[in-house]
Amino acid sequence: MLTSCESRRAELAGTSHGRVTGRACDGHDGNRNNTLTFVLSCKAPSRNATVVSVSALRLDSERIRGLIGDRFGGSISRLAAALPLDEPPDRSTVTRWLSSDGRHFPRDEERILALAGALDVDPTALWTFDAENFPTLWPKIVRAARTGRWSGLLKALAFFRYFSDTAEEWPPQPMARRFFNREWVVNEFAHDPRDGKNFYQDLVVRPRRPQGTFPTVWHFAFRHGGIRGAKWQPFGFVRRDAERVILFNDWAITDEAVCTPVDQDICIRTWFGQGAASFRIVSLHPFTLSIPKLEQPGLPTVHFGFPGEVAEGG
Repeated sequence: MLTSCESRRAELAGTSHGRVTGRACDGHDGNRNNTLTFVLSCKAPSRNATVVSVSALRLDSERIRGLIGDRFGGSISRLAAALPLDEPPDRSTVTRWLSSDGRHFPRDEERILALAGALDVDPTALWTFDAENFPTLWPKIVRAARTGRWSGLLKALAFFRYFSDTAEEWPPQPMARRFFNREWVVNEFAHDPRDGKNFYQDLVVRPRRPQGTFPTVWHFAFRHGGIRGAKWQPFGFVRRDAERVILFNDWAITDEAVCTPVDQDICIRTWFGQGAASFRIVSLHPFTLSIPKLEQPGLPTVHFGFPGEVAEGG
């Protein structure tokens, strides 16, 4: 039964659901009032790094080292010199960021965005988000990003406010211009309830990058139609890796699909509700979007959704 989510769907007019492979975080909205819990290392952090543990969230040092190999021939010195900062860190500082346990973070969001820019990767892909830790972490990160209360720690994650808070202008083009020397690629489309309402819409995206270039990340937001001054509301992001597509939903639930490195198109399903709405899908890398009239059963597919709507495995 979908009745438990109908009122929320009517409000959002936009997010969707499908087969949920992650678990919902109980009392999602309420958990946004929680504060982050930190477990400090017994060693004092250096001036250029913050040592912290938040439910197993780490820098993905394996992925980052792979990107350094692709872009800088494995040279950490070249990476450090390429960081778009007025005062770039030295090689030893960057090496600490890449320690095998992933617990030595850059000290602020400027440095994590600079690292993402130098590696030409979406900043969300630098972290070890997965179906296990995301349901617990996301409400806490959203709360901290909105309040700015990081207790002096994890400031590197403050960039998540761009992907969780409502905004009059979205995506954050100044961020992309500064750290990536380009603008976000934006695809916008609209839902007109006169053409149908309360159904799942397939969205087919295709990266326009050299085959085998991973990861690619897409961010999603909607805005109510017919409401003066309506703001953009981000509602999640999707990460495409070589053999997996994983969706991270603002409801703190996830969905996954298996793919292969040669797969080009992937399908992302979102909910078209009772009201008019505009949608944006954005990425730091070029992509195409098509909106087919029929479902696309042969593609790797992930779904936006609501907690408790479909039983796991259903």
